[in-house]
Parts: sequence; C-alpha cells; structure tokens
Amino acid sequence: EGLARRAAAGAAALDEAGRSALMDGVLAGKEADSRCLHASEGQTCVSTNQWIYCSNHKRLSASTTDCESRGGHMSLCRHDGVGLSHDYCDDPFCRNGGARH
Repeated sequence: EGLARRAAAGAAALDEAGRSALMDGVLAGKEADSRCLHASEGQTCVSTNQWIYCSNHKRLSASTTDCESRGGHMSLCRHDGVGLSHDYCDDPFCRNGGARH
C-alpha cells in the first residue's frame, strides 16, 4: 500500500502546472545552481515547502515550485517519492486528515 501511495503521489506531482513549469525550464536551458550540485536527477526539495528540478547537476526549472500554491495550505516538500518525483509536494489533507488546521 505504501509504495502504491508514493507512486500515485509522484505521478500527481507532475500535473499540468508542473509540466508547464518543466517545459518553461527546458526552453530556458539549464542553469548552474549550487542546490543541484549533489542532487540526483529530478525534483529536489530546497526548503520545507519548495522544490526545483535538477538535471545533470544543473537547475532545469525556471524558478522554485511553491508547495502551498500547488498542493494547498500547509503542503510540504517530501523526500519519499519515486523516480524523477523523488521529492514532491504532499497533500496536507492526506497527511493530517484535515484535523483542526
């Protein structure tokens, strides 16, 4: 069950907005970014609620992706995804059941 949930979360991480941001980055080209120096290929959390896309140790995304604007209030950047979405914005409702927050 845990693997299936993580796979679904990873797939959801590249929704329409994510694909659009990724395409913008591809067209802009890769930029040197110290946050990607030791990062693996794919989405990389750079704070508790933001990620960038790193490719070949350079930043491919045009800017950071903000989890709250993408996944809702209190969405956090998680490190337990799979594949290129190894880091992703979680769904705060799934994390806390919508309890009192």
